[in-house]
Amino acid sequence: MGRNVHYIFQKHMIELQKESEDKIRAEFETGKYTPEHPLITVNPYLVNPLSALIVFETEKECPVTITIRGKEKYGDIRHTFSKQKIHYIPVVGLYENYDNTVLIELYQGRKYEVMIHTDPLPKEWQIVKSMKTTHAVMADSLIFLTPALTGITTGVDYQGEIRWICNMNLYNGLGRLNNGHFYVSSDRIMRYPYYMSGVFEMDLVGKIYREYMIPGAYHHALYEMEDGNLLILTENLESDTVEDMCVLVDRQTGDILKTWDFKNCLKVGDGPSGSWSKKDWFHNNSLGYDKNTDSITFSGRHMDAIVNMDYETGTINWIIGDPRGWSEEYQKYFFKPTGCGNFNWQYEQHDVKVLPDGTVTCFDNGHWRSKVKEEYLLNKDNYSRGVRYRINTEDMTIEQVWEYGKELGQKFFSRYISNCDYLGEDHYLIHSGGIQLYDGIAAETWVDFADPRSTVESRTIEVQDGETVMELTVSGNYYRGKKYPVYFKGDNLLLEDGSIVGSLSVNNQSRELMTETKDMGIIPEQHMLHIIENRDMIQIKGCFEKEDCVKIILEGDKEERVYDMESLGPMATFTGKPYLPLNPKNRSIGVNKNGLSGKYDIYILINDKKYTTEVKVTI
Repeated sequence: MGRNVHYIFQKHMIELQKESEDKIRAEFETGKYTPEHPLITVNPYLVNPLSALIVFETEKECPVTITIRGKEKYGDIRHTFSKQKIHYIPVVGLYENYDNTVLIELYQGRKYEVMIHTDPLPKEWQIVKSMKTTHAVMADSLIFLTPALTGITTGVDYQGEIRWICNMNLYNGLGRLNNGHFYVSSDRIMRYPYYMSGVFEMDLVGKIYREYMIPGAYHHALYEMEDGNLLILTENLESDTVEDMCVLVDRQTGDILKTWDFKNCLKVGDGPSGSWSKKDWFHNNSLGYDKNTDSITFSGRHMDAIVNMDYETGTINWIIGDPRGWSEEYQKYFFKPTGCGNFNWQYEQHDVKVLPDGTVTCFDNGHWRSKVKEEYLLNKDNYSRGVRYRINTEDMTIEQVWEYGKELGQKFFSRYISNCDYLGEDHYLIHSGGIQLYDGIAAETWVDFADPRSTVESRTIEVQDGETVMELTVSGNYYRGKKYPVYFKGDNLLLEDGSIVGSLSVNNQSRELMTETKDMGIIPEQHMLHIIENRDMIQIKGCFEKEDCVKIILEGDKEERVYDMESLGPMATFTGKPYLPLNPKNRSIGVNKNGLSGKYDIYILINDKKYTTEVKVTI
């Protein structure tokens, strides 16, 4: 569209999936497909190349059981689907670069075998370094890993084989909803490093049923309420702060039903962690609802604090954490350690949960391991762990009842991300997703991923009755590691059109007035400018010098809009994904179409030099 500029109009994935599904249904209706000769489509929803859809008709309604044959007998994945006459069977758990055998069994009837070939995955997706476990531990479950900086969402079986992939550009967590679907972030970034346009509800074959667009963007985590509505972490894009809000979203309409702004009950600057900043003062990275106390629990990484609030009023009930550095008015909310066992506070924690018995778990990253600068630990002398606390809100005491990871030292240390899941009595999954070593020593700064002396990896460990029963190590930093069965007891595929609900907010414009500018013609090729337009957003990516002041200008017939294209420091390297190579000079911005109307020419202002992109958009 413009010289030196790569312009892409990108259809929404829900639209592309509808086209694919309609094509499959039309092909089925024009042929005669039976269990012996079914219609087979690999990667039917375009995002999981290790999936397939098998479609056929039987003489009468009947249940159907399929078995995806493993490379050894214990690797089989088996599931029975409810009775139908026309069967749309989602196949999940195929091996890459393999002739997969799938057994189709009719209820009290014949059996048929079909072969499904898959292509090899790209080399950079081959992340598994080691897997130590047995089929008895994993059964037909996979370890699902969602990326933090690079990589794609991946599912790994008990043999360390990759048997599930989602090739969209996803960040943040993944979890199973009550209807068997999964939530993941949308694939469109509103603002870096990981503020997404919303949340996808999808199944494992890859079909997206709904996108919930969030006005202030989605980050980190959500929680499903009993009525199906969603608690979602977000922020106010008009504020000078980030990651300090939560909203309740209507599951059907996407409407915002309730909002919690943590600045209303917490004091900015109190109890700062070693990573605190005025802008990212709270850094909420998880949440959960406790119906026993009608309360919500949040994880404030940059306050080293687990904060419990009343659901209705938003007032504080209690805080778990080191009370040093907090104002006197908040001291009454903290607990006093008790008990005879070992006790340590958590620092810069992630993934907080209140369990049904009232105990509290989290992944204690332990970054800095103190609130007093003179006591900070170097990463090489530190540790991360999963930890569980028992609290007494009557006498405000706390005791530590379990931990795992401290004994592993720096080799299990993650300054960021990670999770700890309670799987049952004395049964836990601990995922340390942010391990970065340099020459085998825990790095004090972000490592260069391309440096051969750097080790960037994630370790996911399952512990039962005090014994390690599974340990997965992969290359790359992965935000979360979760264990789920491949199939769900209910419906595993619904033939319905996906929908998009909710809305995006209006972007803040630049607060700096533009001085006199010089028209310089077309933007130079060296900036590798990419403009990606979709139904409700324009993403602009490019490469600029660190000291450059870069602004995006949308010039319309009736108005002009100006937006800052900021540099993100260490995270800048990854902001060009998936269009630009990794480079610390990369920058990216998402401009929402909400509030825009008409035709706009897109210009780039670099310091005082104004460049045209020769791209015009109509909104």
